[in-house]
Amino acid sequence: MTLITMLFGGQLALLGSMYLLAVFNMGRWNLERLYLIVTGIGLFAFFFAINESRGVLAPRTVAFLSPPLVVICAYGINLLPLRFQAVVLSVSVMISLIATPNIQPRVNLADSVGYVASQYEPGDLIVQELGMADFAASYEVGQAIDTPKTIASTWVTDPPAFVQEVTPDMEATQRVWVIHWVHAAIVLPRLQDGYLGYQLIGHWTYDNVPAVPIADKEVDVYLFERPLADEPVMFGESLVLQDAIFSPQQQPDDSLFLDLWWRASEPLGKDYSVAIHLRDAAGNIVAQTDEAIAEQPSSQWAVGEDLHSRHVLAIAADVPPGDYDLTLAVYWYQEPNNPLPTEDGALYSIGQVTVASP
Repeated sequence: MTLITMLFGGQLALLGSMYLLAVFNMGRWNLERLYLIVTGIGLFAFFFAINESRGVLAPRTVAFLSPPLVVICAYGINLLPLRFQAVVLSVSVMISLIATPNIQPRVNLADSVGYVASQYEPGDLIVQELGMADFAASYEVGQAIDTPKTIASTWVTDPPAFVQEVTPDMEATQRVWVIHWVHAAIVLPRLQDGYLGYQLIGHWTYDNVPAVPIADKEVDVYLFERPLADEPVMFGESLVLQDAIFSPQQQPDDSLFLDLWWRASEPLGKDYSVAIHLRDAAGNIVAQTDEAIAEQPSSQWAVGEDLHSRHVLAIAADVPPGDYDLTLAVYWYQEPNNPLPTEDGALYSIGQVTVASP
């Protein structure tokens, strides 16, 4: 009954009676009127029966039935004496104005996609595993992110073949986002098992409000990274930088996300901090952040264990377009002027960053 009531805008008794009045007073059953009857009540009865047995249809699923329903209701009102027509219409309008609106349940893509967009860097890959909601997700992602790189597992009949098909895309990047809801995931479980060396960095959940009529009430967002320890850098005698992941293409008035992968070759004994700078050709600092090396203090790191940390560098709106050097220094907070040395000195150049024109 909830589906019927919501489809009639909470006016089942009023508009439903007008509908029945019209149906039983059809003077001539021509093709056009038969079409209205079949589409207005026949299809609705079919979908209603499905919903009663499955319980998964939302009113928006059968919203396409509204036009024939409205036409027949209007015809029913037209059959009333003229003095009653205004009364019925006035009551219907008043109920519409004072009744609590029916918010249609839908997957919470606004918050989940919004978070991905706030953390997204050029070059990241977004995997959409939401079943039929992949189409809505593609729209939301396209609205929130300029030219995103995405893949979706909709209509996949051969999961192993699909994984092989998208493997080059996952090999071409080091950061993969997964947005998952309801759908039997294909890529997600493989990434969770360490496919291609990917490791889980974070997992966030977003409630569907109002709750959808399906057991899975949350949208899940995952971030995986694939550190490449091709050229590890030694800071001091015991601290190893395995990899630094960042996008070399940035925009003014934006954030650069730098992911660092560390390993201690022996107990560190001190809680280190990092100084991350973006420098122009003259060595001037145009953006910087100084903070703890990771969420877990380095004095507590286990020897040989990979540690991940994410750092955010805010690029001001007035930073001129051009090429900049992203540098890193590691220091103990009690000796900030005595950073740990590397083969290239105390200031290690992670790589070049290009700030484009706004």
